[in-house]
Amino acid sequence: LVLAKKLNTLEAGYARQREHNSQLLYRVLSLQGNIQVCCRIRPITAAELKKKNRKGKFLRPAVAQQSETEVICYNSKDKHSEYLKTFNFDKAWGPNEQQEQVFQDIEPLAASVVEGFNTCILAYGQSGSGKTFTMEGSPEGKQQGITPRMIKKIFQLIALKKQKLNLEAEESKEESKGEESSESQTFDSTIQVGILEIYNEQLRDLLNPRDLGKDADSASGKTRLNICRNEAGNITVQNLSRRTIHCPEEMLNLLEQAKEQRSKATT
Repeated sequence: LVLAKKLNTLEAGYARQREHNSQLLYRVLSLQGNIQVCCRIRPITAAELKKKNRKGKFLRPAVAQQSETEVICYNSKDKHSEYLKTFNFDKAWGPNEQQEQVFQDIEPLAASVVEGFNTCILAYGQSGSGKTFTMEGSPEGKQQGITPRMIKKIFQLIALKKQKLNLEAEESKEESKGEESSESQTFDSTIQVGILEIYNEQLRDLLNPRDLGKDADSASGKTRLNICRNEAGNITVQNLSRRTIHCPEEMLNLLEQAKEQRSKATT
């Protein structure tokens, strides 16, 4: 009995802390703004270190991290002095910062998703700049990218929220036992996934292979996709295939399937 009371006390304290953290998250997101722009500098590869320019000099990095929010770009074309230009970001990651450090800075986005905020992470950069490594990384271990880490975190937070709300519903049911109007609501969630590719201004449903590789304007029977607003005013894609998933592994498997269907071309 004493152990049960201690457990209930700990769970109640944990629930209060979670609610407090959610409020802090909302304040932080409000202060930072809806859109944040970050920059990650990838390290120079061994092959690049061996390359020389036309004058026979070894190449050197053209970008350096100045601070947690500043990046410096420079070159040596000026005969008299180096040209420097500083760019400011909401966050800058240097070439020595690991995948885990990058994820720690954007991890609050997982909580914002669970709390009902629309969230998007967009990786932008030239070929070879490290977009795929940052977002996907390795399947397991320390080199996992943002995508698998974020998926696992979202499922973890949903499980914690479900446990908290169901516990509160159970306690409310116990307190109101014997009353005619005693009704308790439990928490449940459904996660659906759709994966869309925009290639050469064409929309492609990567979870519906039958529709791939066909002209959008032909009479081939392809389901036409359309980006529009739904009745609630949210952006949606009409006719996009959606799969219900129950665990991170199912989501990661769908991503692997979608990668095989992506358009591939030399860049």
